[in-house]
Amino acid sequence: MKGSSGPIQSRLHPIEKVPKPFHTLYIEISGKLSGASTQKEYFSVAIDAYTKFVILQHAKSKSQAGALQHLKDIVFLFGTPKRIVIDENGTFVSHYKVYC
Repeated sequence: MKGSSGPIQSRLHPIEKVPKPFHTLYIEISGKLSGASTQKEYFSVAIDAYTKFVILQHAKSKSQAGALQHLKDIVFLFGTPKRIVIDENGTFVSHYKVYC
């Protein structure tokens, strides 16, 4: 009669889907695209939660300024989103909060 072991299961908090384009954006910075190991290239991707519309932007570095510029370009084209969901990169979270 051994008790359960391992990580404790936690409850997930699903993100509410709002039936409105560009209400919720998922933003991720990812990379190392192909090329020499000394030349790292990245891309910033934003996905609209409702329409699944994808916006990609090439970046030479994983900089905060580049990530913020990508968000500013999206706001310029499609308006201000009500919710932005990003990964757990703390430096980008703080800069997005300041911008918002």
